[in-house]
Amino acid sequence: MDALTKTENSKIMKPEKLKIVILTAAILLLYFPCARTQISFVPPSIPMWDTWIYEEDENYHLFYLSRGNIGRAVSTDMLRWKALPTIENTAKEGDWDEVGMIMTGSTFKLGDTYFMCYGSRLKGTGPGIKIGYLTSKDLVNWERYSDGPIVLPQPPYEVDTKHWRDLVPFYDPVEKIWDGYLFAVHAETERPSIAHLTTKDFSIWDYHEPIFIGEDYSRTNDGFVYLEVPDHFEMGGKFYIVFSSVRSRKEFTSGRKDASGTWYLMADNKEGPYKVPESPLLLGYGHGRADTYVGHTVTYKGQRLLYHHTWGSWDEVCLGTPKLVHQNADGTLELRFWKDLRQLEEKLLHREDEIVCNVSEEESRKLEIIEQTKSKDIVISCRVNLENTSRAGIIWHSSSEKSQGITFYPFEHRITIGEVEHTSRLKAKTIWDHYVDDYTKEHLLDGEFDLRIMSRAHMAEVYINDKWIFTTSMLETPQEGEIGYWSDQGALVISDLHIFEMEGL
Repeated sequence: MDALTKTENSKIMKPEKLKIVILTAAILLLYFPCARTQISFVPPSIPMWDTWIYEEDENYHLFYLSRGNIGRAVSTDMLRWKALPTIENTAKEGDWDEVGMIMTGSTFKLGDTYFMCYGSRLKGTGPGIKIGYLTSKDLVNWERYSDGPIVLPQPPYEVDTKHWRDLVPFYDPVEKIWDGYLFAVHAETERPSIAHLTTKDFSIWDYHEPIFIGEDYSRTNDGFVYLEVPDHFEMGGKFYIVFSSVRSRKEFTSGRKDASGTWYLMADNKEGPYKVPESPLLLGYGHGRADTYVGHTVTYKGQRLLYHHTWGSWDEVCLGTPKLVHQNADGTLELRFWKDLRQLEEKLLHREDEIVCNVSEEESRKLEIIEQTKSKDIVISCRVNLENTSRAGIIWHSSSEKSQGITFYPFEHRITIGEVEHTSRLKAKTIWDHYVDDYTKEHLLDGEFDLRIMSRAHMAEVYINDKWIFTTSMLETPQEGEIGYWSDQGALVISDLHIFEMEGL
């Protein structure tokens, strides 16, 4: 059954609802005559920015900011998405939201009506942002809720501020009330905060003290520059807030230097206090890069997944692969490989029980290419053992003297990702590691470990022992080529190697 119509078909349709479904199908054929179900790049004329998902009747409805409009897609498996018509901005000149729906929203249901929050403002005005709604009866046809904004910045938060955005409501069935969280600035402390509001009907909101106030930011403390797009959930008796911050770069945290991305807070109660864990970066990158942003969570078949969009460049943004949110025994969180992603493995290109790349003290280093493994979208899975080597690596998309690749530094407990340049000069084989990101953790590369590499379009992802390590844009590196491996000294042992061609974007 088509995912778009499944919600309506969950009960016998009335004639007027059937007309809506038929009309919607006709619109889809008009707008997308060649549409296929896919995780798709969004074409430059309809760019993708911050995303959010609403789940109903096993359908996952994706919404995303798109130049003042709201883009849409729908999925039943969180892997393959069908594009839907864009929700166009209907504001006129002089309306409070005339610049369009430019700040991240959320979608929820009250009674038989769907609501969508969004942030906007007048053209030519100061930094102030206000929040209004769209409403719908079918998740397809949307209209403005009123002629003015509904949720305005009020005390205890700064009033004239651009940091009043990203409202997300969550229903509390015990209190029979909606808790709303958004990014704001606390007026008394002048610090970034996650504002807390409550409502019963979405027309009147009560304003409360922040559920979290950040510290004055420095590179070495727990302060954050931004607390954007907050997400709230309970898991295993603990409560969590996930948020994004591009510019919260620290000297070192969560295995990375100058880290930015999606972070989390944790508490024993819904009301808090919420604290910053020892390794608060849930999904992100180092060295001031911008590869992933705006991570939210959603439940799928009893599992909590984190979804996000990826940056290749401003014009090449796509939906990332979901990650499994894993809760450790102490309540801290980490991302792990979601096994449903194996559905994307298509053709087996190569299988090998064991490869030993052994380099003696008399040799400079070795690099070998595995023949007939040339592909653009690939999955590499294997076990790795680093025996007395200070540096070794695996490369893919090998082209002439350059490749994409990861490099292991076991004595430093560090792994890097980026471009690997390999050439012969002055009768010596030289390998340069031009890394763009790295990750360091004690005992990370001890003994034998499982490795998974997924290279898809402009993004590469790496997991060690199913724990997420990298999601990295690789636009400046070779985009196609064969797979290989190398070592400086000692032995790199690769066993149970499987190389698959991957379902493309």
